[in-house]
Amino acid sequence: MPGSPAATTSIDGRQIPPPPPKFGGKIERNAAQSKPYWPPRVVPPKGAPNILLIMTDDVGFGAPSTFGGVIPTPALDRIAASGLRYTNFHSTALCSPTRAALITGRNHHSVGFGVISELATGYPGYDSFITRDKATIGRILKDNGYRTSWFGKDHNVPAFQASQDGPFDQWPVGMGFDYFYGFLGGDTSQWEANVFLNTTPIYPYVGHPGWNLTTAMADEAIAYMNRINTLAPEQPFFVYYVPGGTHAPHHATPEWIKKASDLHLFDQGWNALREQIFANQKKLGVIPQDAKLTPWPHDLLKNWDEQTADEKKMFLGLGMGTLAFNNMSGIGRSGTGVLKIDGKEVASQKMEHTIPLILQWDENFDVSADTGTPVDDGDYQTPFEFTGKLNKLTLTIERPTLTPEDEQKLMQATRNNKAILLLTVVGGNPPAHAVINEMTTVASVVTHAQFIVGAGIKGSTLALRIAAGNVPNFVDLETGGYGATIQDAVNSGQTPTMANFATFSSILAGCVTQVKADACSRLYAAATPPSGGPPIDILSSVEAVAFNPWHQPDKVFALLHDFYPVPTGKTMRPTPFMPYLTYSPSAWVFPLKFTGGGLSGPGKLMFDSEGNAWAGDNFLVGA
Repeated sequence: MPGSPAATTSIDGRQIPPPPPKFGGKIERNAAQSKPYWPPRVVPPKGAPNILLIMTDDVGFGAPSTFGGVIPTPALDRIAASGLRYTNFHSTALCSPTRAALITGRNHHSVGFGVISELATGYPGYDSFITRDKATIGRILKDNGYRTSWFGKDHNVPAFQASQDGPFDQWPVGMGFDYFYGFLGGDTSQWEANVFLNTTPIYPYVGHPGWNLTTAMADEAIAYMNRINTLAPEQPFFVYYVPGGTHAPHHATPEWIKKASDLHLFDQGWNALREQIFANQKKLGVIPQDAKLTPWPHDLLKNWDEQTADEKKMFLGLGMGTLAFNNMSGIGRSGTGVLKIDGKEVASQKMEHTIPLILQWDENFDVSADTGTPVDDGDYQTPFEFTGKLNKLTLTIERPTLTPEDEQKLMQATRNNKAILLLTVVGGNPPAHAVINEMTTVASVVTHAQFIVGAGIKGSTLALRIAAGNVPNFVDLETGGYGATIQDAVNSGQTPTMANFATFSSILAGCVTQVKADACSRLYAAATPPSGGPPIDILSSVEAVAFNPWHQPDKVFALLHDFYPVPTGKTMRPTPFMPYLTYSPSAWVFPLKFTGGGLSGPGKLMFDSEGNAWAGDNFLVGA
């Protein structure tokens, strides 16, 4: 009924949003003679379909079975069998530009994304702004009456606007999407993702071991569609589903790893696989029947049959690589590192000077491989002459079993370590004066922990230079406050680094200022490493946590509640440093992301303003 609250209309789409309709009622001197009239709500035409748009991240044209690949994608195969396979899709070969082009239907330069958002510059076509006259598919469908949603990766928000301060006009909710559940940057951990619900950061993994973003995204999208269908069955919806799981970091669940491994999809090797996919694509008609395979780039990559048995295992991901380090001779003495593939020793190297250290990584790890880092320094020597790539390397460098004499030596050496103070000002241009507080202490220790040997610092010139240059990324040495890099939007808004850093610094301050009589003894107990005795002062406490960030982080975090209870009638804790965490971190790590620098390579290589090379997120700063 026209004029009723339930009135609807469909538009021709030539102008969106449509001009407001004329008032069709009547207004007289009193209500009895007046007639109300509600403007009609815009709805899609009758029979308009639901739309699901999926973009997979870093997945090639020939990967899914739908386009001739060997990876089974049965659901997509069923859709393709009853629809169309498009064969003339143009990729920009980068994340942000391809996404901007897809959601606007325009050349990526015309919508501000000639490069990824983190490398935007202040020039037309490269400023990372999708202007209002370049409407997204979300905006167009929303203005035509669709319910619109976005699940997963964004990477189209300007890096300098990716914080809770906004503005939010370049976020999904400002670009025509009613509902957003996902992350803003180019990548995120699938286990502890930086998830936003619309513009609010949420932490769905807290208290849910095994939570995985890719699985959670699917559950959220299904729940959203079911909600729309339940509340308004006649309401068409648009879902933009953008998983980031096939982009680094690769964090598949054990079930999917086993499922893929059991299929042995790649056992025949890349040469035969390439020919098989090429033939499959001709059968499907997605490439011309007279197409020819390009010559194999033998100068860059050997044929599969030329690989050794161990190399084949590594490329297939079948080989379990372990690097064991024997440091049983004591602190600061020599030890031997041994690299094994499936239990077979393939390389070893004696190291003359060692320190007790534990690392836990879940990353790709190249052994003696060129990473493209433009560093030519005489201090750098590859530890192993070994070629190939391990899809996953489990690296465990364990603390030795120390003698009582070594324990005493270690504890005594860490007390009043003047080298730590010195490291806050070495490298680059030192300030006129430096403020040494809890934040400068934490910054200097976490960037140099791997180089601390007894009462001194030891390492290669290049490594120490990089580590020292990273202290100002955390703190402003003249003021003792935050450094510029940690305040950048990609760190303050997209990672928990600032909150981790401030929380840990506040806990240390509780000991320094003696907020409770037993504050220090409780800190030392919570920071006690998995082997060895408890710390004996602030410095050794920070070192213990830096060496063992994954060891009982909840016990250290609990001190925040005890040291700084919420005052009666207040809602915030009176911590000396802000912001603070509201939940225990899974580890006291301080990853930093860097924007600018103007260079991005195949391995997400980037340079900061100091000329340091970084690859993706650097969880061990200075490493």
